[in-house]
Amino acid sequence: MADSKKIHLWPEELKEQEGQIISSFILEIPNNERKQIWYRLPIEFAPAITRCCDPFVLAALFISMSTPADLIVHGEVSPSLLFKLKEFQAAWSSWLPDRYTSIDIISDSEQEQSKHDSSNALMTFSGGVDSCFTAWRYNKPGCETFPYHLKTCLVVHGFDFPPQHEGTFSQVLRRSRSILDSVGMTLIPITTNLRTINQIVDYTHGAFLASRSAAWIL
Repeated sequence: MADSKKIHLWPEELKEQEGQIISSFILEIPNNERKQIWYRLPIEFAPAITRCCDPFVLAALFISMSTPADLIVHGEVSPSLLFKLKEFQAAWSSWLPDRYTSIDIISDSEQEQSKHDSSNALMTFSGGVDSCFTAWRYNKPGCETFPYHLKTCLVVHGFDFPPQHEGTFSQVLRRSRSILDSVGMTLIPITTNLRTINQIVDYTHGAFLASRSAAWIL
């Protein structure tokens, strides 16, 4: 249980800008600092963006646990996510009790999100050996050991290198598109400033990736 401090999460309306759709939220921290976190992707993928706050909660979780401060979400959250994050927090506060404390997550409303086709799946793609093998392994003829249709990859700008390094990302994007085209997968490029939240990436890596993935599949 956190002390009386609170972090407020305010979702913002989707915005269109130069052929891109931007999903964002404001994180209001106890020292009166306000931080805008955003995700940007091509506008044709706008229908896939969830309107609930589940991705934003994942993005804000570790900074809330490290403050520590209860997270007040001014929007809708899935009750199943809130339930699972209790155990997730218990694990991290047990592993690193000097850094992380279990906190309460309080939302304006709770609503389970409608389920899409459970046979479909997506993955994040870096262009490295692991992600290339995964894309190839589960799209080669005769693959019957994976119960999902893995047809979509997220290529994230703002994780391995800052969002302002557009030239580098363009090169990564061209190489990734060539690789994914060869196995018939759809590429979705996402740019985000999520890494600007001052957190230890070795610890938050998984939650940040889940945040970016959840934003487009719920």
